[in-house]
Amino acid sequence: MKNPTFLLQAGGPLPTEKIACSFSCYPVRYCSLADLTKLDPLEAKTRYIPVGSVEFAKAYGDHVGIRLPDDFSYGICDGDLDKFLMRTIRRGTYGEATITDFIKPIEIKLFTGNVKGHLDMGTSDSIPNDTPVWISEVVPFGAEFRFYVHDFIGGGKIQGWSRYDDSNMQCPEPDFGLVEAIMKELEGNGAPGAYTVDIGWRCDLGRYCLVELNDAWALGLYENNDPQSNPPTRQQYADMLVSRWRQIVFCSLLDDANGSHERLSWSHATAELYHATDDYGDDYGETAR
Repeated sequence: MKNPTFLLQAGGPLPTEKIACSFSCYPVRYCSLADLTKLDPLEAKTRYIPVGSVEFAKAYGDHVGIRLPDDFSYGICDGDLDKFLMRTIRRGTYGEATITDFIKPIEIKLFTGNVKGHLDMGTSDSIPNDTPVWISEVVPFGAEFRFYVHDFIGGGKIQGWSRYDDSNMQCPEPDFGLVEAIMKELEGNGAPGAYTVDIGWRCDLGRYCLVELNDAWALGLYENNDPQSNPPTRQQYADMLVSRWRQIVFCSLLDDANGSHERLSWSHATAELYHATDDYGDDYGETAR
């Protein structure tokens, strides 16, 4: 992927993200969801980076033969981030959750996470009881901040942070030490090339805790003037998307070459990336300047 081009969903959601990509140093092209099938899969796979709805990104992946990564909300390995979450979270099915549990789908954006009782009342189409979900106790979060992390060779670097909650609650400055500890834990297990760490203020505990993580293959950008925020630049945001998609495309090509039908683990993917061919290594190194 020597000359990556952002493939922006025509119409559709994410105007902030598409504007950011348009103002970056990378070329852009618009494409509707319906027109994805008109792209040449072989050419598109190593050229385009889709930016739009999750449905758009998934449809693009299906068309060009890229298997998108598994859910990354609570870490790479079960239990590795429990000490930062400060609440009980487990895998289960929708049917086994109680009406007071907070539910989030394991399939990204299948539905918006919420308390199950609210989902049952507010969803016109019932959610099947066998749907895989994350089940969590409900906890009170005040201010919530998103930290944007670009995992350069030698370690992840925070590119910026933004407050994204709708409350006007006055809370302490975000806890950089917590974010850096989470980054260190993730890097020890093979972190993705770019991701975000969302943290929230727990009034009941008097401290910040991990809310969730987000993989940069589908990543929202919060640009605001909040005095406690320092968002990444549009170029930094675009570079994060490019780095993550380069990693995903490389692993997909490696799977194709190996005839593999299994996803590479994060640690395997990261190790393979750093020991890639000179051609790809130069390409990745340009991004990690």
